[in-house]
Amino acid sequence: MTRGLAAGRSDAVRVPCRWKCCWLVLIFLLELLLMKGVSPVAASSGHQNGAPFDSLVQPLYDAHSLSRFRTFRHNRNPGVALSTDPNPVHGEESNILWEIRKAISGDPGGVLDDWSLEEKPNYCRWTGVECNDELWVTGLDLPEAGLTGIISPSVGKLINLDYLNFSRNGFTGSIPPELGALKNLTWVDLTHNSISGKIPRELGLASSLIVLSLGSNLLNGSIPEELGDLSNLVVLELDNNSLSGEIPGTFGNLGKLEHMVLEKNDLDGTLPSSLGDCSQLKYLLLGGNLFSGSIPPELGKLSEMLFLSVYGRFESGPNQRLSGAVPSEIGNCSSLQFLEFRDNSLVSLPSSIAQLSNLWAILFARNSLTGPVPAELGRCTSLKWVDFTTNLFTGGIPVELGNLSAVEKLEFSHNFLSGELPKELFELTNLWYLQLLNNSLSGPIPPDIGKLKLLQNFNIGFNHISGPLPEEIGELSELESLSMYVNEITDPIPLRLGRCSNLRVLNLGTNFIAGTIPVQALDGLVNLEVLHMDTNQLEGEISEELAFKLPSLRVLFLFSNKLTGSIPSSLGGLTNLTDLYLQNNRLEGTIPESFSEFRNLITFHLANNSFSGIIPASMWQYGCSSLLVFDIESNHFEGKLPSSFSECSNLQVIRVGNNSLTGDLGSIDFSKLTALTSLSISLNNIFGGIPLSLKYCSSLTLLDLSRNKLSARLPHFPDSALPNLQVLSLSQNELRGPIPPWIWSLQKLQVLDLSQNFFSGTIPGDKLSGLLSFQLPSAAGNSSVASNSSSTSIFLQFLLTVKGQERSYTYVLQATTAIDLSSNNLTGFVPLELDILIGLRYLNLSSNQLTGPITDIGSLRQLEQLDLSGNQMLGALPPFLASLDSLGVLNLYNNNFSGPIHGPLTRFPNSSFVPGNDGLCDLPLTRKCEVKFHHKVVGAPSMGDDSSSPTGTPDPRKRGNLFHSDGSSERESFSDFVSIEGLEIGIAVGFFSVVGLIVLNRKVWIFIFVLPTRQTPRRVYNVPYGLYKPRTT
Repeated sequence: MTRGLAAGRSDAVRVPCRWKCCWLVLIFLLELLLMKGVSPVAASSGHQNGAPFDSLVQPLYDAHSLSRFRTFRHNRNPGVALSTDPNPVHGEESNILWEIRKAISGDPGGVLDDWSLEEKPNYCRWTGVECNDELWVTGLDLPEAGLTGIISPSVGKLINLDYLNFSRNGFTGSIPPELGALKNLTWVDLTHNSISGKIPRELGLASSLIVLSLGSNLLNGSIPEELGDLSNLVVLELDNNSLSGEIPGTFGNLGKLEHMVLEKNDLDGTLPSSLGDCSQLKYLLLGGNLFSGSIPPELGKLSEMLFLSVYGRFESGPNQRLSGAVPSEIGNCSSLQFLEFRDNSLVSLPSSIAQLSNLWAILFARNSLTGPVPAELGRCTSLKWVDFTTNLFTGGIPVELGNLSAVEKLEFSHNFLSGELPKELFELTNLWYLQLLNNSLSGPIPPDIGKLKLLQNFNIGFNHISGPLPEEIGELSELESLSMYVNEITDPIPLRLGRCSNLRVLNLGTNFIAGTIPVQALDGLVNLEVLHMDTNQLEGEISEELAFKLPSLRVLFLFSNKLTGSIPSSLGGLTNLTDLYLQNNRLEGTIPESFSEFRNLITFHLANNSFSGIIPASMWQYGCSSLLVFDIESNHFEGKLPSSFSECSNLQVIRVGNNSLTGDLGSIDFSKLTALTSLSISLNNIFGGIPLSLKYCSSLTLLDLSRNKLSARLPHFPDSALPNLQVLSLSQNELRGPIPPWIWSLQKLQVLDLSQNFFSGTIPGDKLSGLLSFQLPSAAGNSSVASNSSSTSIFLQFLLTVKGQERSYTYVLQATTAIDLSSNNLTGFVPLELDILIGLRYLNLSSNQLTGPITDIGSLRQLEQLDLSGNQMLGALPPFLASLDSLGVLNLYNNNFSGPIHGPLTRFPNSSFVPGNDGLCDLPLTRKCEVKFHHKVVGAPSMGDDSSSPTGTPDPRKRGNLFHSDGSSERESFSDFVSIEGLEIGIAVGFFSVVGLIVLNRKVWIFIFVLPTRQTPRRVYNVPYGLYKPRTT
């Protein structure tokens, strides 16, 4: 008789021990027969991401699990053995069990309610306890009982224990090392708990162990080498833990091992060649680790191997993947049915792969396999699943693949395959999944595609497939997904396509399909949920019939065509619609009132059309909690933004720029839009101020309110407001007052554009340290820019004047860093602290009232544009300007600079310096510099001068290193007063004039070199004689 967790009590006598051996023999005979007969079907479609098992996969997963062993265990030991003696004599056993019970802190199901120490407890009747004929406890079987607590070390005192199953509970703590003392222990199953710590080395002493299953816990540390001493071990499961280190080489001693499951740990190093000595190994699952090196050829000795899986991690580095060639010895694994090495760096397959006649799955996605696709694959006629996605294969699809008559899934996406599709490919009549995405395949889709009656998913996007679709495609009655985007498909769309009544996804985007939307060809696709016909050459109006013929439509992509007319009101009847993309067409009219019927809308795109009217307030009458993106930019909408936006609590993008909207923003309660990442309302007629509620938009990345009629002062936000803001554009408004401190505290800010307003005051140097992203080269520290999801990053767009031209930026590049404060009323000096913004690329402070010399910004090595024009700055041009190698635009005109233009600065045009700056000289100007002597640089404060700045405040530039005319030192130097070039020319001219006079005038020559050597009478020179006429006395 049997007794389980939910079963009642019974008084059956345990099967005598002599029959126990018979049961063991029978078990292994059955297991051997099943091993020969079971043909596992498939593996997980994506181990690394926990994707659901494919229909091909589940039988295989069951095959390599412990389910059969557990079945054998229960067949052998069909329940709890009960003693006929109501008073068992082993009182010590009951005390040990009670110690185990006390360590269990939680039993919500009351499973252990019958565990009690009565006067003479019959512990063999307790739930989950198994005893032998001598009333010794031999088994503890408590799986899926909801128990919590720890496993008591007292379990090691049950000296006759041979079976321990605490799987699928909530046990914590560590594995008791005392288990190693149990010489009779054959089965340990602690899977699916929260047990932590290391695997005790003492388990290697439990020499009778057949099954050791510790998977799906929190174990860490290395795998003990002592486990290699378990010579009777058949099953070893350590998967789904955090084990590290290498696989012990001692595992080669496990001659009886059939199942080794070490998946999803942190194991590294190379695969030990000693695994080839596990001659009985059938299932070797090592995927999801960090192994490196090559595949050991010794694995070819495992002739009994059925399942070999060593997939890597998608995110791992090149030194954490298997590399090199797949050894030819793998062809000796004649029993192999499943071969998986996905997510590694393997470069080639051996021709011996053709010897694997039993192979039904070969998975090498995301490797570096090169050359042509091996034609030898065509000899593996048992193959059902072939996956070589994301490799480096070249050439055509081999015709030998036509021999794979059993194949069901064929995947060669993301390679470099070329040529036309071979007709043999369409002889694979069992094929239901065909993926050829992103290659260079060309030619038309042949009519033979109609032979693939079972085809459900066909993706050949991003190729060069040309011509119209064949009529025979309508014969694919099982087809659910047809993706042919980014090809050269032309019209007409076959009318028979409507026969594919199971079709749910039709993607023909980015092709050359012209004419009107083929409504007749879509007739009959009542289950179609996703329709992509964007980026074609469609024209004409959107038919009212479209919505009626496609009642299940959820996603409609018609953007970037030449569609005209208005939106049919019937689209509002598509109540399941989640994504509507109609941007970049020639549509006009208003938003239909029927759109108020939308209940599940997520993205709404009407940008770059000619729509007009108001945004209907009734659009969200059924709520808008699902709405993420609202984009109507570049149309002719007018009126106010509806206050109902406040109810769209999950809204991430509002993009309504370049319309004729009016009113203020106060009607929208932004405090409810905490998920908002992009708010673009530029190029409208919005007036008033910026609402205080905007400070609650903590996720905001882009705020563009430029080119409106905003006035008054900016609100006073706390310094912690808008912590994720990367782009702030308020240009071309009527904002006034000082720039508030919170703007200088935006740590992730990379673009600041406050130009063409009426801001006043100074640039606070002591606040610039808050702009952290500008202090990193190329804004490399701002990882959030790159991490924007693809669904919203295309809407992070803004206009910025760079190098004299207005450009539209899609804010996904980390290199965009700019500060534009031009055309305001800012005063004072350019702060010295500007030099800490080393990641800055564009700086425009033009058309203000700034004074003083140019601050030392030599550290801004990435600066590409510097515009200081239209101010009142003075002094000489500092030498560090010439050292800014990246500088491409320099505007200094309309200031009061003076002195020479340094050599490298001559590469800039005349317009960089004039008009204005009358004191500048030398190239590229026509004015030549003259030698001038003066005692102080005009406009630069002298040492010890405590005068105030032009604003009346203490000079913020004084830090003990004031910059004078050459921008280099506080001390007056000779070059401050004299033109070095002029002095050199004067000395040269004087020297050569004297030498010429001496050489060419004979009398001077005699006077200097001849007369001093003679004794002559003393003479008095009072009469001119030539140059010197002597008078004799």
